[in-house]
Amino acid sequence: MARLGRGMLGLIDRDFGLSAADRQEVLAALAGILSRRREGLHISEIAGLLSGERVRVPRGVTSRMIAGLAHADPRFRIRRGQTLALSL
Repeated sequence: MARLGRGMLGLIDRDFGLSAADRQEVLAALAGILSRRREGLHISEIAGLLSGERVRVPRGVTSRMIAGLAHADPRFRIRRGQTLALSL
């Protein structure tokens, strides 16, 4: 399970609209962005940055949904102020 949005949880395989391979691609690209930036980013920026990296994010998959996936991945953490960063 992961967050779909505020107050909503969903099953990753059913509710996120991304295949396992797509999820891996999105999260790997997100890890690369954070590694290059060397600082966190607000979760509202995620979808825009991924599209700038030419990562295909299906229509309806929001920055909050991707943040929910990242939160379930040990490479990432969400800090105060809804800032997504790489785990140390």
